[in-house]
Amino acid sequence: MYRRSGLFGKDNNQEGSIPVALTLQQLHANLRPTYGNSLFLTNILLKPFSAAIEPCETDIFVALQDHNAIQVAIGECKDAGGTITSEDARKMAAVADSFPRDKFEPYIIFSKTAPFTEQEIENCRLAQSKSRRYRVIMLSDRELEPYHLYKKSSRE
Repeated sequence: MYRRSGLFGKDNNQEGSIPVALTLQQLHANLRPTYGNSLFLTNILLKPFSAAIEPCETDIFVALQDHNAIQVAIGECKDAGGTITSEDARKMAAVADSFPRDKFEPYIIFSKTAPFTEQEIENCRLAQSKSRRYRVIMLSDRELEPYHLYKKSSRE
């Protein structure tokens, strides 16, 4: 007989730690060439010092040194029962907008261990920048479950 215990013992996925771990695993697997020069952090409470943001939490923070800029990604990760809200998108967009454009290239990651609903897709779209076309990255169960990011989508 087996029973669930430890990290997998609770029904609440440890307040989202499993979606965060899956997202970090995918980022690590797909950013491997630059992984040595990167910073991965989880569960950061952000408070404004001088930036025009309201206090909020980001589930993940990734920084990669590129040739001329530092690529940063902040993210919100949800389990199958969670929802990406318009408030999530608004707060993540404000944080991404607070990085100086001459030194940073900000991205926003929304990940979920289930398919995104139409409303969540629209909410994520709210975080997209008008000046920068491809800033929002969405990872659903289709991308998070296999080891290689596009394994399932390449078959579809």
